[in-house]
Amino acid sequence: MSILLLAAVLAKAQPFQTVEDAFHRSVYLVQPSDFSPEAVKIKAGGWVRWLSRKGLSLYQKGRYAEAGAKYESAFKASGHRSGLCLYNSAVCAYLNGDIKRSRSIFEQCLERGFYGPAGEVYTMLSQLSERGGISAAGLKKSREYLLEGLSRFPESKEMILKLVNNASKGAEDPGTMLPFVEKALKADPDNASLLYLRGDLLLRLGRTEEASSQFKDCAERFPDFEGGYAGLGRIRAKEADEICTKMVQADDATFTRLLEQRIEVIRQGTETFSKALSVSMDPVLRHGSATGLAEFETLLRGLK
Repeated sequence: MSILLLAAVLAKAQPFQTVEDAFHRSVYLVQPSDFSPEAVKIKAGGWVRWLSRKGLSLYQKGRYAEAGAKYESAFKASGHRSGLCLYNSAVCAYLNGDIKRSRSIFEQCLERGFYGPAGEVYTMLSQLSERGGISAAGLKKSREYLLEGLSRFPESKEMILKLVNNASKGAEDPGTMLPFVEKALKADPDNASLLYLRGDLLLRLGRTEEASSQFKDCAERFPDFEGGYAGLGRIRAKEADEICTKMVQADDATFTRLLEQRIEVIRQGTETFSKALSVSMDPVLRHGSATGLAEFETLLRGLK
Protein backbone atom coordinates (compact mmCIF):
# COMPACT_ATOMS: atom_id res chain seq x y z
CA MET A 1 0.00 0.00 0.00
CA SER A 2 1.37 3.42 -0.90
CA ILE A 3 2.11 5.99 1.78
CA LEU A 4 -0.43 8.45 0.38
CA LEU A 5 -3.21 5.85 0.21
CA LEU A 6 -2.45 4.59 3.71
CA ALA A 7 -2.45 8.18 4.98
CA ALA A 8 -5.90 8.74 3.49
CA VAL A 9 -7.24 5.65 5.25
CA LEU A 10 -5.66 6.49 8.57
CA ALA A 11 -6.96 10.05 8.42
CA LYS A 12 -10.44 8.73 9.15
CA ALA A 13 -9.33 6.78 12.21
CA GLN A 14 -8.46 7.73 15.78
CA PRO A 15 -6.32 8.97 17.46
CA PHE A 16 -5.06 11.01 14.49
CA GLN A 17 -6.16 14.65 14.59
CA THR A 18 -5.10 15.79 11.14
CA VAL A 19 -4.25 14.43 7.73
CA GLU A 20 -0.65 15.50 8.39
CA ASP A 21 -0.50 13.28 11.49
CA ALA A 22 -1.87 10.39 9.45
CA PHE A 23 0.77 10.84 6.78
CA HIS A 24 3.68 10.87 9.22
CA ARG A 25 2.36 7.77 11.04
CA SER A 26 1.78 5.93 7.76
CA VAL A 27 5.46 6.19 6.89
CA TYR A 28 6.21 3.69 9.65
CA LEU A 29 3.52 1.23 8.55
CA VAL A 30 4.73 0.63 5.00
CA GLN A 31 7.13 -2.21 4.33
CA PRO A 32 10.75 -1.48 5.45
CA SER A 33 12.07 -1.48 1.89
CA ASP A 34 9.92 1.57 1.19
CA PHE A 35 11.16 3.50 4.24
CA SER A 36 14.22 5.44 3.15
CA PRO A 37 14.76 9.20 2.75
CA GLU A 38 14.76 8.87 -1.04
CA ALA A 39 11.60 6.76 -1.06
CA VAL A 40 9.82 9.22 1.22
CA LYS A 41 10.96 12.09 -0.98
CA ILE A 42 9.60 10.46 -4.15
CA LYS A 43 6.32 9.15 -2.73
CA ALA A 44 5.58 12.27 -0.73
CA GLY A 45 6.26 14.75 -3.51
CA GLY A 46 2.60 15.38 -4.21
CA TRP A 47 1.85 15.61 -0.51
CA VAL A 48 4.59 18.18 0.02
CA ARG A 49 3.27 20.29 -2.84
CA TRP A 50 -0.29 20.11 -1.45
CA LEU A 51 0.85 21.20 2.02
CA SER A 52 2.95 23.98 0.52
CA ARG A 53 0.01 25.29 -1.48
CA LYS A 54 -2.11 25.26 1.67
CA GLY A 55 0.67 27.12 3.46
CA LEU A 56 0.85 29.73 0.71
CA SER A 57 -2.91 30.22 0.76
CA LEU A 58 -2.90 30.79 4.53
CA TYR A 59 0.15 33.07 4.21
CA GLN A 60 -1.63 35.24 1.66
CA LYS A 61 -4.54 35.57 4.09
CA GLY A 62 -2.21 36.75 6.85
CA ARG A 63 -2.74 33.58 8.91
CA TYR A 64 0.98 33.18 9.54
CA ALA A 65 0.88 30.72 12.45
CA GLU A 66 -1.29 28.28 10.47
CA ALA A 67 0.78 28.80 7.34
CA GLY A 68 3.97 28.07 9.27
CA ALA A 69 2.47 24.84 10.61
CA LYS A 70 1.64 23.70 7.07
CA TYR A 71 5.16 24.48 5.85
CA GLU A 72 6.64 22.57 8.79
CA SER A 73 4.42 19.59 7.92
CA ALA A 74 5.61 19.87 4.33
CA PHE A 75 9.21 19.89 5.56
CA LYS A 76 8.59 16.68 7.57
CA ALA A 77 6.78 15.10 4.63
CA SER A 78 9.82 15.76 2.46
CA GLY A 79 11.90 13.62 4.77
CA HIS A 80 13.41 16.78 6.33
CA ARG A 81 14.96 17.63 2.98
CA SER A 82 13.03 20.62 1.68
CA GLY A 83 15.03 23.64 2.73
CA LEU A 84 12.49 25.91 1.09
CA CYS A 85 9.65 24.59 3.29
CA LEU A 86 11.82 25.05 6.37
CA TYR A 87 12.72 28.58 5.27
CA ASN A 88 9.05 29.44 4.65
CA SER A 89 8.11 28.23 8.13
CA ALA A 90 10.81 30.49 9.61
CA VAL A 91 9.46 33.48 7.67
CA CYS A 92 5.94 32.75 8.93
CA ALA A 93 7.19 32.55 12.52
CA TYR A 94 8.89 35.91 12.03
CA LEU A 95 5.77 37.53 10.60
CA ASN A 96 3.74 36.06 13.45
CA GLY A 97 6.03 37.79 15.96
CA ASP A 98 7.65 34.59 17.27
CA ILE A 99 11.20 35.89 16.95
CA LYS A 100 12.86 33.19 19.06
CA ARG A 101 11.29 30.40 17.02
CA SER A 102 12.04 32.18 13.75
CA ARG A 103 15.72 32.53 14.64
CA SER A 104 15.90 28.87 15.67
CA ILE A 105 14.42 27.68 12.38
CA PHE A 106 16.66 29.93 10.28
CA GLU A 107 19.66 28.51 12.14
CA GLN A 108 18.40 25.02 11.28
CA CYS A 109 18.41 26.12 7.64
CA LEU A 110 22.11 26.95 7.90
CA GLU A 111 22.86 23.68 9.66
CA ARG A 112 21.16 21.80 6.83
CA GLY A 113 23.01 23.74 4.16
CA PHE A 114 20.03 25.71 2.90
CA TYR A 115 20.91 29.39 2.55
CA GLY A 116 18.21 30.61 0.19
CA PRO A 117 18.71 31.28 -3.55
CA ALA A 118 20.56 34.54 -2.79
CA GLY A 119 21.58 33.98 0.82
CA GLU A 120 18.32 35.22 2.33
CA VAL A 121 18.82 33.08 5.45
CA TYR A 122 21.94 35.08 6.35
CA THR A 123 20.11 38.34 5.72
CA MET A 124 17.25 37.36 8.01
CA LEU A 125 19.54 36.13 10.80
CA SER A 126 21.47 39.38 10.57
CA GLN A 127 18.25 41.34 10.89
CA LEU A 128 17.09 39.22 13.83
CA SER A 129 20.40 39.77 15.62
CA GLU A 130 19.67 43.51 15.75
CA ARG A 131 16.16 43.13 17.11
CA GLY A 132 15.42 44.76 20.45
CA GLY A 133 17.66 47.79 19.99
CA ILE A 134 21.22 48.39 18.89
CA SER A 135 23.88 46.70 21.02
CA ALA A 136 27.54 45.91 20.47
CA ALA A 137 26.84 42.18 20.79
CA GLY A 138 23.91 42.34 18.37
CA LEU A 139 25.87 44.31 15.79
CA LYS A 140 28.80 41.92 16.06
CA LYS A 141 26.58 38.86 15.58
CA SER A 142 24.80 40.57 12.69
CA ARG A 143 28.12 41.33 11.05
CA GLU A 144 29.29 37.72 11.48
CA TYR A 145 26.23 36.41 9.66
CA LEU A 146 26.69 38.93 6.85
CA LEU A 147 30.39 38.21 6.40
CA GLU A 148 29.73 34.46 6.32
CA GLY A 149 26.90 35.04 3.87
CA LEU A 150 29.04 37.20 1.61
CA SER A 151 31.71 34.50 1.56
CA ARG A 152 29.09 32.30 -0.14
CA PHE A 153 27.21 35.02 -2.06
CA PRO A 154 29.83 37.72 -2.78
CA GLU A 155 27.60 39.62 -5.21
CA SER A 156 24.62 39.97 -2.86
CA LYS A 157 23.78 43.69 -2.94
CA GLU A 158 21.33 43.28 -0.06
CA MET A 159 23.97 41.81 2.23
CA ILE A 160 26.55 44.40 1.18
CA LEU A 161 24.14 47.24 1.96
CA LYS A 162 23.17 45.66 5.29
CA LEU A 163 26.85 45.38 6.18
CA VAL A 164 27.27 49.04 5.26
CA ASN A 165 24.34 49.89 7.51
CA ASN A 166 25.94 47.81 10.24
CA ALA A 167 29.11 49.89 9.85
CA SER A 168 27.14 53.12 10.16
CA LYS A 169 25.88 51.99 13.58
CA GLY A 170 29.38 51.77 14.96
CA ALA A 171 30.26 48.12 14.50
CA GLU A 172 33.82 47.11 15.30
CA ASP A 173 36.65 46.70 12.82
CA PRO A 174 36.16 49.42 10.18
CA GLY A 175 38.97 47.77 8.21
CA THR A 176 36.72 44.76 7.60
CA MET A 177 33.83 46.99 6.56
CA LEU A 178 35.71 49.31 4.20
CA PRO A 179 36.10 46.86 1.26
CA PHE A 180 32.36 46.17 1.27
CA VAL A 181 31.52 49.88 1.36
CA GLU A 182 33.88 50.49 -1.55
CA LYS A 183 32.32 47.57 -3.43
CA ALA A 184 28.89 49.03 -2.84
CA LEU A 185 30.12 52.42 -4.09
CA LYS A 186 31.31 50.87 -7.35
CA ALA A 187 27.80 49.56 -7.88
CA ASP A 188 26.19 52.85 -6.78
CA PRO A 189 28.75 55.69 -7.14
CA ASP A 190 26.18 58.46 -6.66
CA ASN A 191 25.00 57.28 -3.26
CA ALA A 192 25.64 60.13 -0.80
CA SER A 193 25.25 57.93 2.26
CA LEU A 194 27.88 55.50 0.98
CA LEU A 195 30.28 58.37 0.32
CA TYR A 196 29.82 59.56 3.89
CA LEU A 197 30.25 56.06 5.31
CA ARG A 198 33.49 55.56 3.42
CA GLY A 199 34.78 58.82 4.91
CA ASP A 200 33.61 57.72 8.35
CA LEU A 201 35.47 54.39 8.10
CA LEU A 202 38.63 56.09 6.82
CA LEU A 203 38.52 58.51 9.75
CA ARG A 204 38.07 55.67 12.23
CA LEU A 205 41.07 53.94 10.62
CA GLY A 206 43.21 57.04 11.20
CA ARG A 207 43.43 57.88 7.49
CA THR A 208 42.47 61.48 8.16
CA GLU A 209 43.57 63.08 4.88
CA GLU A 210 41.67 60.53 2.80
CA ALA A 211 38.64 60.93 5.04
CA SER A 212 38.78 64.71 4.69
CA SER A 213 38.94 64.41 0.89
CA GLN A 214 35.99 62.00 0.91
CA PHE A 215 33.84 64.26 3.10
CA LYS A 216 34.72 67.28 0.95
CA ASP A 217 33.73 65.39 -2.20
CA CYS A 218 30.47 64.37 -0.56
CA ALA A 219 29.67 67.94 0.50
CA GLU A 220 30.46 69.36 -2.97
CA ARG A 221 28.49 66.76 -4.91
CA PHE A 222 25.54 66.62 -2.51
CA PRO A 223 25.13 70.05 -0.88
CA ASP A 224 21.67 69.14 0.42
CA PHE A 225 22.99 66.11 2.33
CA GLU A 226 24.38 66.74 5.81
CA GLY A 227 26.87 63.86 5.82
CA GLY A 228 29.70 65.68 4.06
CA TYR A 229 29.43 68.74 6.30
CA ALA A 230 29.14 66.65 9.47
CA GLY A 231 32.22 64.67 8.45
CA LEU A 232 34.25 67.82 7.80
CA GLY A 233 33.16 69.14 11.18
CA ARG A 234 34.55 65.99 12.79
CA ILE A 235 37.81 66.49 10.92
CA ARG A 236 38.05 70.07 12.24
CA ALA A 237 37.37 68.81 15.79
CA LYS A 238 40.21 66.30 15.45
CA GLU A 239 42.56 69.01 14.14
CA ALA A 240 41.60 71.34 17.01
CA ASP A 241 42.46 68.62 19.55
CA GLU A 242 45.79 67.93 17.89
CA ILE A 243 46.70 71.63 17.92
CA CYS A 244 45.74 71.85 21.59
CA THR A 245 48.13 68.98 22.39
CA LYS A 246 50.97 70.80 20.62
CA MET A 247 50.22 74.01 22.52
CA VAL A 248 50.92 72.38 25.88
CA GLN A 249 54.70 72.23 25.31
CA ALA A 250 55.08 75.18 22.91
CA ASP A 251 57.13 78.32 23.59
CA ASP A 252 55.38 81.70 23.65
CA ALA A 253 55.83 82.51 19.96
CA THR A 254 54.74 79.05 18.83
CA PHE A 255 51.86 79.06 21.31
CA THR A 256 50.48 82.29 19.84
CA ARG A 257 50.72 80.91 16.31
CA LEU A 258 49.07 77.63 17.29
CA LEU A 259 46.32 79.48 19.13
CA GLU A 260 45.49 81.45 15.98
CA GLN A 261 45.44 78.21 13.99
CA ARG A 262 43.13 76.57 16.54
CA ILE A 263 40.71 79.49 16.50
CA GLU A 264 40.55 79.31 12.69
CA VAL A 265 39.98 75.54 12.73
CA ILE A 266 37.20 75.94 15.30
CA ARG A 267 35.56 78.64 13.17
CA GLN A 268 35.67 76.36 10.14
CA GLY A 269 34.19 73.54 12.20
CA THR A 270 31.42 75.82 13.45
CA GLU A 271 30.59 76.73 9.87
CA THR A 272 30.48 73.14 8.61
CA PHE A 273 28.41 71.87 11.56
CA SER A 274 25.99 74.79 11.02
CA LYS A 275 25.61 73.80 7.35
CA ALA A 276 25.00 70.19 8.37
CA LEU A 277 22.22 71.26 10.74
CA SER A 278 20.63 73.51 8.13
CA VAL A 279 19.97 70.56 5.81
CA SER A 280 19.80 67.75 8.38
CA MET A 281 17.31 64.92 7.92
CA ASP A 282 19.09 62.10 9.76
CA PRO A 283 18.51 62.17 13.56
CA VAL A 284 21.83 60.47 14.35
CA LEU A 285 23.88 62.85 12.22
CA ARG A 286 21.86 65.79 13.47
CA HIS A 287 22.62 64.92 17.10
CA GLY A 288 26.35 64.64 16.33
CA SER A 289 26.39 67.94 14.46
CA ALA A 290 24.43 69.75 17.17
CA THR A 291 26.82 68.46 19.83
CA GLY A 292 29.88 69.43 17.79
CA LEU A 293 28.50 72.90 17.08
CA ALA A 294 27.72 73.51 20.75
CA GLU A 295 31.23 72.47 21.78
CA PHE A 296 32.87 74.68 19.16
CA GLU A 297 30.74 77.70 20.07
CA THR A 298 31.70 77.22 23.72
CA LEU A 299 35.38 77.01 22.79
CA LEU A 300 35.17 80.15 20.66
CA ARG A 301 33.59 82.12 23.50
CA GLY A 302 36.38 80.98 25.81
CA LEU A 303 39.11 81.92 23.35
CA LYS A 304 37.85 85.45 22.67
